[in-house]
Amino acid sequence: MRYDSRKSKETTKSAKITQLRRIDLNLFLIFEAILQQGSVTKAAQALSITPSAVSHALSRLRQMIGDELFVPNGSGMQPTRHARELALDIQEGLENFQLALMAKPFEPAKADRSFRIAASDGITALVLPALFKRLVKSAPNVDLRVFPSNRIDVVRQLEAGQVDLILGWFGSLPDGMCRHTLYQEQEAIVVRSGHPLTRGKVTKERLFEFPHAVVELTGTEENGRGGFVRGWGGAASLD
Repeated sequence: MRYDSRKSKETTKSAKITQLRRIDLNLFLIFEAILQQGSVTKAAQALSITPSAVSHALSRLRQMIGDELFVPNGSGMQPTRHARELALDIQEGLENFQLALMAKPFEPAKADRSFRIAASDGITALVLPALFKRLVKSAPNVDLRVFPSNRIDVVRQLEAGQVDLILGWFGSLPDGMCRHTLYQEQEAIVVRSGHPLTRGKVTKERLFEFPHAVVELTGTEENGRGGFVRGWGGAASLD
């Protein structure tokens, strides 16, 4: 039986979307209000709704999450341990929704900001001159900051928001990252004049008959002997 990872990811994504459709996001506004105000009555006043509406929403939220979330404590409501664990993520989620709704479409001609790009020297020399020419005309106030790239660390930097764009080649990327093909290259084997590999078809088996060096761009040894053939090495030189 063959396992299709793409189909599995699509199924998981579809299930998450279906689950999200069942959630009333307004309930999290109620959650934050009770957390901030410490009581149902004060939360109702802050949201300009009735206390019964807040109580009903809290009941739905409890059923959805499977936790009491807030319990009576004297004259107010105290968050449970699970509510405290959820609080930061819910608050950040609400802030992200608000920022998304307030965001304005990107207009290159009016943009005044810096973009941080991670790229190797070779790619920088090949791609950036043409990009600079376009920016001068379409986005004159945009500034580019280019940093040297490392295929291992640069993905982490992108996830952390330390860079905005990576120029390079990658066998795989984490979910949620987008890629576009700028150009295509072919790998080459460099040998001395008269080397046996210059005669006949170069195959993996023939390649491994001779001493060779693989340039490992990631700085690891995990791909070793098969690095060139599996596409991890950038070039090889044979004696």
